[in-house]
Amino acid sequence: MALFGKKKKTEPARKAFFVATDGNDQNQGTLDAPFATLDTAIAMSRMSTEPTTVFIRGGRYFLTSTVELNEKDSGLIICAYEDEEVILDGGAVLDPSDLTLLSTEEKKRIIDMNARERIFKINIKPYRLSKGIYGTRGFRRAYVNAPNELFVDGETYTVTSYPRRDEEPIYITEKNLVDAGSRPYDKDFTLRPAKIKIPSEKAKAWKGADDAYICGYFGSSYADDAIKLKEINDADSTVTTTLPHIYSFTAGDGHHYRILNLLEEISRPGEYYVDTQNDILYLYPKKNLSMSLIQISSLDRVMMSVENATNIKIQGIIFENGRNSGLYIEGGDGVSVEGCTFRNLGVLGIQIGCGATAMPEGRHTAHGERDGGVPTPVNLSRNMGNWHEFLYEFAAWNNNGGKNHRIVNCKIYDTGAGGMLLSGGDRKSLTPAHNTVYNCYFARNNRLNRTYAGAINVMGVGNVITHCEIEDLPSVAIYLHGNDHEISYNRIHNVVKEVSDMGAFYMGRDPSEVGNVIHNNFFYDIMSSYTKGFGITALYFDDQAIYNAAYANVFYRVNTQGTYNFDVIHTNMGGMVSVSSNYFIDCACNPTAKYSGNAYMDMNKRPLFMKRVHTKDPNDFSGVDVTSSVWKKKYPYLYRTYKYNYNAGTLYYNNEYINLADRYGKDVRGEGFVSVKDKNFKLTDKETSARRTRKSEVYVTDPVLGYKNELVPFIIPDFENMGMIEK
Repeated sequence: MALFGKKKKTEPARKAFFVATDGNDQNQGTLDAPFATLDTAIAMSRMSTEPTTVFIRGGRYFLTSTVELNEKDSGLIICAYEDEEVILDGGAVLDPSDLTLLSTEEKKRIIDMNARERIFKINIKPYRLSKGIYGTRGFRRAYVNAPNELFVDGETYTVTSYPRRDEEPIYITEKNLVDAGSRPYDKDFTLRPAKIKIPSEKAKAWKGADDAYICGYFGSSYADDAIKLKEINDADSTVTTTLPHIYSFTAGDGHHYRILNLLEEISRPGEYYVDTQNDILYLYPKKNLSMSLIQISSLDRVMMSVENATNIKIQGIIFENGRNSGLYIEGGDGVSVEGCTFRNLGVLGIQIGCGATAMPEGRHTAHGERDGGVPTPVNLSRNMGNWHEFLYEFAAWNNNGGKNHRIVNCKIYDTGAGGMLLSGGDRKSLTPAHNTVYNCYFARNNRLNRTYAGAINVMGVGNVITHCEIEDLPSVAIYLHGNDHEISYNRIHNVVKEVSDMGAFYMGRDPSEVGNVIHNNFFYDIMSSYTKGFGITALYFDDQAIYNAAYANVFYRVNTQGTYNFDVIHTNMGGMVSVSSNYFIDCACNPTAKYSGNAYMDMNKRPLFMKRVHTKDPNDFSGVDVTSSVWKKKYPYLYRTYKYNYNAGTLYYNNEYINLADRYGKDVRGEGFVSVKDKNFKLTDKETSARRTRKSEVYVTDPVLGYKNELVPFIIPDFENMGMIEK
């Protein structure tokens, strides 16, 4: 009997090449005769007429240059063989037997006498590293490579610090501030350095040190900085910086500093110092290292790049130990990164889209303005550079992030300057990229750059962050620019821990960045130790960030204490943000509809906002044109606001504000959730049933979510599906 129907589509046969640590590049690349290097396997795959898979056998592969993929490699799969552990290593593994104790003269340099006999050193010159410096880095400065960092059994050791990391920093006061230095923020480009008094005994002990840095929050509670010291003067007990801080050094408001990268200050297990002139690594071990894996980072460029390629898959690979980023993707379509780990890297785990060339330090402001003679930055491949400054000046920048890329089931942790850059899409035409980060884990992504370097920096149009977990960050978790991005089903907690005037999510200063939706996320345990500045918040819509939506989210224990209490969802000027069907549970300051400022006036009177909403020249990326046909069709409410001062009215509705305990400590609302103790805020069946027919008490006009003078049903947060999905 004949069976008729559609013929089943089958995958074409794939050619396989193999790479192994005991391979040889003169081999045939088979399972029994593998290649030694990934570069050789890629070169051979380009010669194949069949779709190709490169299997990498388990082991550690040391990289001294970038693994490069381009359009010739479209369709290629690179993956670990049968779940074997594959590590691409951008550094070197040090031999524990090379460790020696300090000489008598070296011991004398160590201030802490108890530490002198516990510190070891190793000559790293034979390991032929690409040497790096600590580097000037921080708010509005260019991203730079990390120094040579030390990792022991996968754990990050820390550069020496005074005061120690577990001690209070030194606060900047009128007594210890000798010279604040120039203030580039106000277009003072004279490059006058700052000078601060330090304890006299420290000035004497540090005399002659030539690679120390002053780090901290010098002029603002959201702007970290790290500046190399020009001079340590024991005669007047001062240190002088090489460069000014963008806001200058300012006494008060909790501004503070530490001095880093001094051999003299090794005092605790887990600290290290690299003498780059003499190629000596000094370390204070936490344990006996005779059987430990001791690694030092080296590679000064991205570990792997994928440029203008389609349908490439990279699967099951660990990227670690590079001083730059792990993976770079530019242009192309459908690059998939699955089940990979990015850790112990100096900059990002993954960068999707170009950065921008760096500008001279101290000769530009925080607002896209440059000193005379400083050239306009241009696109920079394989590096972030002055990404932040360039995007501020050219808000419609298309940095060629490609489309339909997927980062799936990956881990990005212990990185130096953020987790990843998620770019793609064109703001001029509102063309979405549909690049997606799905089911990924982010943690400790700010070892070196502390602020405005989110676990995920997102820009462009139409990108998605979903089912991720983000935790343990000093500042912002998701930093957003652009339009129509979706942030959903994520768990974000224990972030914004050491700053103020910042949110776990932040966007602002561009009223054309509309249509972004944040829904079904769980934000919890968010509080800052920095209480001398402004407060913090979970969602921060700053400076006319209007017409975006936050609905069906759960906020638990968001503490906004500071000199100014922020709302849990905070709007600064504008206020036209859709906030509905959210739970605010045991939060310090629940959100209210605020309409400070006037979006119409700002878009028509303030030069920055004017160019961002009404730049007609298609080749001028200063902004977009909200009066164009594509923008008017997509966001008619934004056009009406710009032209006619339209205001939709109150966009706050159907939210619930819950205190779990009354003044006697009795649990009064917890019975509606499955388990408050376990942070399980899924509604019980009874509570779910009660809310299914509930509607708003007032008629709602919400242009972002599409409601027009109607009673709106309460959307029950899908708590059960928030967070990562087990794989």
